[in-house]
Amino acid sequence: MTQTNRSGDISHSLASIKKIEKLLGYYLEFSIENGLVQAVVWY
Repeated sequence: MTQTNRSGDISHSLASIKKIEKLLGYYLEFSIENGLVQAVVWY
């Protein structure tokens, strides 16, 4: 991993699923925290 940004690097990003929730009725089944806990328990 580099310390400085290179040409074309994305300095920040914000993802949102609001559009897919509205258009397709898709909702998350697990939070990231709950999903990670379940993955660790399973593994």
